[in-house]
Amino acid sequence: MKKASKVLSILTTVVLVVGLTGLECKTDTEPPVIQSITIEDSGNYRAYVDGDSIKGIVSVIVNASDNIGVKEVKFFVNQLENWEPVPGSDSVTQQEDEFTYHWQTTLLEDSLEYTICAVAIDEAGNVSDTSEKLTRLVRIPNLPPYPVCSDSMRPADDAVIDDSAAVVLLAWWGSDPDTLPPQELEYDVFFGKGSPNNMVKMDSGIAHKQDTLTTWSTIFTEEHLVPETDYYWMILSRDPYGQDTVSDTFKFTRPENKQPPAASSPDPPDTIAPIVYPSEGEISLSWNCQDPDHDSVSYRLYLADGPTWEDNPQLIAEDLKTASYRMELDGPGTYYWRPVPEDNWGATPDSTASSPQLWMFILE
Repeated sequence: MKKASKVLSILTTVVLVVGLTGLECKTDTEPPVIQSITIEDSGNYRAYVDGDSIKGIVSVIVNASDNIGVKEVKFFVNQLENWEPVPGSDSVTQQEDEFTYHWQTTLLEDSLEYTICAVAIDEAGNVSDTSEKLTRLVRIPNLPPYPVCSDSMRPADDAVIDDSAAVVLLAWWGSDPDTLPPQELEYDVFFGKGSPNNMVKMDSGIAHKQDTLTTWSTIFTEEHLVPETDYYWMILSRDPYGQDTVSDTFKFTRPENKQPPAASSPDPPDTIAPIVYPSEGEISLSWNCQDPDHDSVSYRLYLADGPTWEDNPQLIAEDLKTASYRMELDGPGTYYWRPVPEDNWGATPDSTASSPQLWMFILE
């Protein structure tokens, strides 16, 4: 009996060892399966996908599955029949069964077709069949913008600014040779007076306007341009990739300053018809004056004993920034008054020639 028990024990041990050995030898041999591979816009503003053309940083997306789990997906590019790993393809992001590689196509040659594919590898080292091969034409944004067209720049070179000379609106049209995708340009404005060497960057990053001229106003640097002065300007165009070009340098001139006209349209009106004396003992005076150069205008306000400038006019207010004034009254009677405009360069109308007499109103 003891001998039989010993034999049975040995047989049991052999069976267990054989069984365990069989379990250890059983390994996974089922490879992963790639369901799909696509190329999509990465959402990066430099990315572009249109049919069989790609540009910038695009997303190559693989969906793969495996019975024990996909460990990694490797991407390969084929060009001139020489398969090579895609640069940076070890930096692949994973979300469940989706693997994404951000393909930086600017590292490749422009206007050549490239074919990309992928394989999936599981934890046991099994490799999937090669995915579908996607062939795309790579377009590299390697051309700088065109210089701003001189024919589009306003004011034209050597222009003399007559109308609205105090402020000038610069305008131009820019474009870029890259059309896949259309480039969103931005501009820097260089502006100065007296000499091209005095130009400095006045504004930067001005967004390109589609289908219209892009503009910039000199009021952003000088509220009023100086009469009889030359001004110089140019435009730097820049694409999203940092490549830039500069335009020709243009010049315009503000001519001799025009003096403001005499004030007009008085209120109360210049009339002999009497006005009821206001109970508060004050009256609001107003008038109109438009400077021909659109310069800023201030006013001096005079009261006199008679209708002419020889009738002892008295200055009652000065440096008025608006064409109005509220005046205290001395009682009923006849009042002679007149504002005298002065632009920001000190020019005034000739009082005796442009305003031979003062305005009048009567209070009773």
